[in-house]
Amino acid sequence: MLLKVMKPKKTRLGEKGGCGRSPYRPSSGLMSSLQWLHVIQWLYGCELWEDGRKGGFHQYGYDGRTFLTFDKETLTWVAPDLQAQITRRKWNALPGWNQRKKSYLEEICIEWLGKYLSYGKEILLRTETPKVTVSSRTEVEDGMETHICRVDGFYPREIDASWTRDGEVWLQDTLHGFVAPNSDGTYHFWLSIRIDPKERSRYRCHVEHDGLQEPLDLELKEPTSSKSILGLIIGCVVAALVLACAIAGVLVFFKSDKGYSSSGWGKSEGSCPFAKLWVNREMIFKASLIHALYVPSVPGSGEIIREFRDSLV
Repeated sequence: MLLKVMKPKKTRLGEKGGCGRSPYRPSSGLMSSLQWLHVIQWLYGCELWEDGRKGGFHQYGYDGRTFLTFDKETLTWVAPDLQAQITRRKWNALPGWNQRKKSYLEEICIEWLGKYLSYGKEILLRTETPKVTVSSRTEVEDGMETHICRVDGFYPREIDASWTRDGEVWLQDTLHGFVAPNSDGTYHFWLSIRIDPKERSRYRCHVEHDGLQEPLDLELKEPTSSKSILGLIIGCVVAALVLACAIAGVLVFFKSDKGYSSSGWGKSEGSCPFAKLWVNREMIFKASLIHALYVPSVPGSGEIIREFRDSLV
């Protein structure tokens, strides 16, 4: 594990030198033709590795280019830009100053890094195992399959998720999103692939993360037929309607004309065909009601009907 503390700074310098704007300020007529503002950038930080090694860096940039870089091993400054040669020679002639910079990077900065780590270790060093699922569908137009691999609830943010074909990373006909945060501080990510169904067994969704003890490879499954899903939905809807109408018939029967006429016949009306029946309580109703309530497509209906039938006898 590599831990870093970096502290970038940006300062605007005038062309004449010094911090801030140059004391010389061109007239408004010359502003359009003169570039008198420049940018200097300052970046320094330290590194602490698991094996105890320490590292550090200290460098300056000028107008977006690397200007001066400190080499703490030799206590010298490196200047790839010709404009920085004068400054390089001046700073290299200050060994005591350069030694203090090395001490800061390897001691003071490392000490701060340890403090920051102890303050936030519960958050910085925690890991959350990713939850990986693969969904799929068949394209109606050409019969190709689209598989989507969703990785959710992982921490830290760094993750390696890809499609593999015969164990090798595969990029053809693939798409992916960005690693995005969840409301609980974890992250989620998705990637998709479009394949020929005949080659489905060759592909895997490959995931590597600090929260996993070993890399995860998920196989692709055959998409559920859209016709099967439609048939299941229709069957459930029909079964629910039949059951609702049967229950309505029972309620209407018991609430209508308490006791019926002296001949034992009565009229029950409702919103369902099962309720609009002329029934005889003793001879017809029990058998008709049991038959109407029995819906083979509804699991457990047979058990309910048997109990209801026994209670009527």
